[in-house]
Amino acid sequence: MSKCICPACQETFTCLSAFDMHRVGSFGEPIYAHSKSGKSRRVIGHTPSTRRCLSESEMGAKGMASNDKGWWMTRPSESHWTEDEEEETVFSQPTS
Repeated sequence: MSKCICPACQETFTCLSAFDMHRVGSFGEPIYAHSKSGKSRRVIGHTPSTRRCLSESEMGAKGMASNDKGWWMTRPSESHWTEDEEEETVFSQPTS
């Protein structure tokens, strides 16, 4: 089973989409300097980032849930993988 661990809050997530769902806010918007002609611009800085992790209550309010290991998922599911389950992949042999 794959997992994502957030380096900021140390919470564990069952998939990348659950990890992404718990991060909110802006990365910071570019600040531009415009040329004298006004036809071009260049980035001279960024506004402060407001990125942050959601709290447990905020994740719950978004419909997220944690499993028996404490790992967060996008929604509660009875069919989520357990540690002893394995995914079986079947490859077919090409026929000539």
